[in-house]
Amino acid sequence: MCNFASGVLSRYRAFWSTQTDAHTAIIAEHRLYADGIRGPNLLQYEITPPEYPQVLGDLAAWKYRVDQDDRPECFEPRDAESRARAALHERLSPYLDDLRRSEFEHLAKTASDAGVRWLAVDRLTDEAVLAEQAVLAEVAKTASDAGLRWTAVDRLTDQAVLGEVAKTDSDGAVRLHARFRLRIMQ
Repeated sequence: MCNFASGVLSRYRAFWSTQTDAHTAIIAEHRLYADGIRGPNLLQYEITPPEYPQVLGDLAAWKYRVDQDDRPECFEPRDAESRARAALHERLSPYLDDLRRSEFEHLAKTASDAGVRWLAVDRLTDEAVLAEQAVLAEVAKTASDAGLRWTAVDRLTDQAVLGEVAKTDSDGAVRLHARFRLRIMQ
């Protein structure tokens, strides 16, 4: 069964497709010969993302497996895995920043540990996501930890949300900080 991210290794190169994860289609697309006189020429592999979304951007946490029974003799298992992981990184590198951003958004909203949520909010701003204030606004309004709400307020630029937090937050220091931020913006 071919899952994301499937690929094929030849003796010297790695191949994948932007259209499909089916090994037979990848082989056909690149006009490869799967079998030779002495057995298979190619190693078919899959590297699947972990089941926990907060580590999707950590490609080392993805699971590698060979997806064929008869394996070519010339492939060293560790070398094949490192080549497959390098191909995965090359394939996904244009998307990793967006992937990390969505992970941090998820963690900022759902992590049970306040320290993890604080780090996620902090990374959201470090990753130049200031234009997307919705996550920070939600954290500023709903987080149970006052330090986390303070950090979100500190990063917010939406005056309406700051005004709401300044009026309704349960912690006096967070309310005062929101009022201070509003005053600076005027």
